[in-house]
Amino acid sequence: MAETVAQRSSWRFEPVWWVARVICYPLRLLFRCPHAGWDHVPRHGPVLLASNHISFIDPISVLWLGERRRRKVRFLAKAELWKVRVLRFFLTHTRQIPVPRDTMGAGASLVHAAKALQDGECVCVFPEGTISRDLEPMPGKTGAARLAAMSGVPVTPVGLWGCHRI
Repeated sequence: MAETVAQRSSWRFEPVWWVARVICYPLRLLFRCPHAGWDHVPRHGPVLLASNHISFIDPISVLWLGERRRRKVRFLAKAELWKVRVLRFFLTHTRQIPVPRDTMGAGASLVHAAKALQDGECVCVFPEGTISRDLEPMPGKTGAARLAAMSGVPVTPVGLWGCHRI
C-alpha cells in the first residue's frame, strides 16, 4: 500500500513528534548502537513489533528503528508513566497507549492497539511487561499474541542488546 501525502506530511510535521525528534537526535550521537535487520520492518501498513526489555532506554532504540523506517512507533506502556507531567504531555500527544498493569482494564488497551494496527500504524509491545533485572528473558505475557490474533497482523520480533550498558 502506497503512503499517502497526508501520512507523509503528518510524519514530518506533527509538532510533538518533531520536538521529540529534535531532543532525541543529539542523544543518538552519544551512543554507538548498531542496528541490523531493520529492513524486516515494513515502511507502510500495519506492523506489530515485539521486543525484549532490558533497559529504560529500550523505547528510544525502538523509536530509532522506526525513524530509520520512517515510521512513528506507538507503544503499549505502563499507565504509571502518565503520572509524570512532562512524560504525560509527550505520551498523550504522540498517542501512546496506556496499560493499567495488573488490572482488569489491561486487556482493553489491546483494543486501542488493534485499532492503531487497523489504521496501518506501527505498534510496539514489550511482552515481558517490565525490564528484565538479570538480562535473562522473562516469560512473556499474552498481550502480543492476543493482539496479533485480534488484528491479523504478524508479529515482527525485535531483539535489543547493549542498551543495558548505558
